[in-house]
Amino acid sequence: MQPDEPQPTQKSFETSIWTALSGFDPDRPVYVESESKKVGNLRVPEPLIVHMRQGRCFRLEPPPDARVALLVEDYAHLIADPPRLVQKLECLKDLHGAERIERWKSQVARADWNGLVLDLLENHYDPAYRRSMFRNYRGVGDAAPVHIAGISREAFLETARTLLRTPGA
Repeated sequence: MQPDEPQPTQKSFETSIWTALSGFDPDRPVYVESESKKVGNLRVPEPLIVHMRQGRCFRLEPPPDARVALLVEDYAHLIADPPRLVQKLECLKDLHGAERIERWKSQVARADWNGLVLDLLENHYDPAYRRSMFRNYRGVGDAAPVHIAGISREAFLETARTLLRTPGA
């Protein structure tokens, strides 16, 4: 789904989840990204979120430059629309204060996408994500680190192979 496309109905979302899960082999592990209860305006079914949060955790560790490159690629729709990006940054003013928001807006004005993304990761996303993870996922404190070489298809496949070779995974 693209960022500007409407979300499916809750029922359609749950049906899609059920359809995907029913095709899995119950004797094999299923890997999921940590997720909040809400995905946009949709809610992950409570039994699924409970199981996700009780599962074993892995900490994926890409190099910072690869992480930034992936996010620049994933959020190209915002980079292509600087006024919209600035509007979204303004929503963070109560959390970060006017000075930091102005710094981020300056990075947008200079088209310093890598600097902006790295700054947002260090000062907004990562701290919020850590708080959420430790609040919601019981195994996060013991999460096994998994290093990721980059954002290429081959790097992601190697990461998947590493996870599959991990004892107890």
